[in-house]
Parts: sequence; C-alpha cells; structure tokens
Amino acid sequence: MTAEEEEHLAKAIEGKVPEPADLLQGLKEEDVEGAEVLETPVVVRPKSLDAICFGYCEDCEEVHELHLGASQEYALDVLQKMQNEGRMDFEVFAEEADPKFKLKKLFPGDRGHMFGVMECHNEAGETVWLKAYSSLPGGYRKVPGWVPMILSDQDFNEVVAPQQPKIRQLTRRIEQLDKNALGRPKLIEERQQISRELQTQLHFLYVFHNQKGEARTMKEAWFGHQGIPGGVGECCGPKLLTHAAKNNLKPISVAEFFWGDKNKEGEWLKPRFRICCSARCQPIMGFLLCGATG
Repeated sequence: MTAEEEEHLAKAIEGKVPEPADLLQGLKEEDVEGAEVLETPVVVRPKSLDAICFGYCEDCEEVHELHLGASQEYALDVLQKMQNEGRMDFEVFAEEADPKFKLKKLFPGDRGHMFGVMECHNEAGETVWLKAYSSLPGGYRKVPGWVPMILSDQDFNEVVAPQQPKIRQLTRRIEQLDKNALGRPKLIEERQQISRELQTQLHFLYVFHNQKGEARTMKEAWFGHQGIPGGVGECCGPKLLTHAAKNNLKPISVAEFFWGDKNKEGEWLKPRFRICCSARCQPIMGFLLCGATG
C-alpha cells in the first residue's frame, strides 16, 4: 500500500460500533415506533450518527452518507402491503399475479429476508420511490415493481449460469463423502478454484453508477486494502443507488431492513432496520454516493 493509500485509509477506518440509540439520533420517538435498529459493525465513521448508507470517497477524500428520513415510513407501508397480499408483486392486480412470487414460496418456513427502499427526486422535482431486495429470493432475478439486478442478464447467462451446475454437482459429491474420505479435499479445491475464477470475473462485470454520471467496475469502485468478498453488489443499497443514477433520479433518503420472521403465535415481527453492511457495502458506498449528497 502506498503512503497516499495509507493516509486515505487512516482517515476512514475507525472501527467504531454505534449504539442503536445513536443511529436514531435526531429522529422523533413516533418516527421509530414499531421499528428496531440493530447494532452493525462499521469500518467507516459517518459524519452524522443517523446515517444509514455511508462510505469513504477516495475522489473527494470524505465520507458521503444518506439518511433514513421518509424512507422508514414508506418501508413500513411496503411491508404492510406485502403482508396483506402475501406476495412480492403486490403492485400487480391479483388476477395477474404470478404464484411464484408468493412469500410462502420465496421464503419457506417463514424465513426472513433483506429489503430496501429509497426516496428519490426526478428531474422535475417529483418524488419517486424505489424498492429492492437482496440477493435472489427464490432464485428469481426479476420481480415486478422492484429494481433490477446490477449484473446484466447477458453476463449472468454467459458467465455465471454455466458454472452453477458444476458447483452444485461438486457440492453434492462432497456432501456424499465422509469428512475423512481420501478424495474429498481434491473436490473441495476444485470447487474453490471454480468459485475463485468466477469471482474474479465478476469484479469486472459488475458496473456501478453514481450521481456524477460516472461508472466503475466493482474492482475500480472498491475502497480499502482488504480482498473483495463474494456477494458485493447483491445488497439493496448498491442496487437502489445504481438504478437511481442510471435513471437520473437523485437519492433523498434510504431504508434497509430485515423482515419475515414470525413469533410463536404466527404474527409478523417488527422489521429490523440496519445500516449498510461493513463487509460488502461500505467499501463501495463512497463511490456510489458521490454526487448524491452535499
């Protein structure tokens, strides 16, 4: 690492874990009623402790951030609609809804999932709301009414899809063997090699956009000396920010939350609002938020 990179890193890396109450500083009590904010380890200290998405921008040499704001109320509205309709494509008329997007099918066993919403303004100053889900619920890349994946369908079909059967087949073979079986380490290494090669390709296939009209690959947008883990670009925040930038929408506020668990009585539990994750999101948030905040 160069001296300049070390200086950048020293400005950003704090290792501070904010208390949940700090994350809600500045919000009225009624604003957080019915919601819970969890502690999340962070690698960058935001300028204000009610920031939800934040990251260090190497170009500007400062931390950019986006707050919860009105997105919390909209998030609760989205969750209410999903709960009432029992499906993710709740904006589609019931007679036109696709059964594969029912919550029971996407999240069997009432398994929870991460969701996100973002308040934006278009060029006319009108409010536009965006919704995103993390990863691939049910393995589906497109759900009506939700922002698309960052990785293009073409790249997915040409690069990722052909490797998935190989990885699944190796996984099945590994699981069928005893842990001390002679050939097991070789199969594990073969699977790891395929995964590593695929991950390296994804570093250049994932392209993020920001409010300055800039586009960078995952490799270029990544801040920090640590290696890039798998799953970068699959969280809600990067999807929302990239979609907003590509469609000339200015981000105003954002909410990311975990929802889907039920209590013993079968009642839905409160959503758990979270700040952007330190491992996969914060290292690219500086670039993604550049130009979005003053």
